[in-house]
Amino acid sequence: MTEYTNYEIHVFELNGFLNGIRCSIGIPSRKLGAVLIPKEGKSLREISEHVVASNSEINNIESKMFASFEDIKRVFESQIYSKYKNLDRESLINLDWNLVEYYGLIATSENPEGKWNPLVSEESYLFEVEMSDHHRQKLIFVEYEKFVVLTWL
Repeated sequence: MTEYTNYEIHVFELNGFLNGIRCSIGIPSRKLGAVLIPKEGKSLREISEHVVASNSEINNIESKMFASFEDIKRVFESQIYSKYKNLDRESLINLDWNLVEYYGLIATSENPEGKWNPLVSEESYLFEVEMSDHHRQKLIFVEYEKFVVLTWL
């Protein structure tokens, strides 16, 4: 039986949460998700550049940048929250809190004394790419101590 760390379990949960969101807003296939990538001594930039360069499904890199939490919030708004036309404001705030909280749970389960929530407190690396099916995808790379979490929206 495979043993998983708490932070790996929280990344699996984040992936499932994003898949549930994907289903509720009618996005086909696996267009929302998250995965853990071990750092293995590499920097956030090295990891993200390698992942993007080695993904044969990516046709074109539209943009890439280091992004603040405010930038990421705008991505969540455009890619997720704006799709919930009939959801009341309080429910949207709760959805946002739950999504952002996953990144904090991952951090504190990796190291309770470490970064509180790197999505909020650190810059992430953000790519906008065009996929082979012409779908525009946002890739968010969030750095932790031992790994990076890639979220795609």
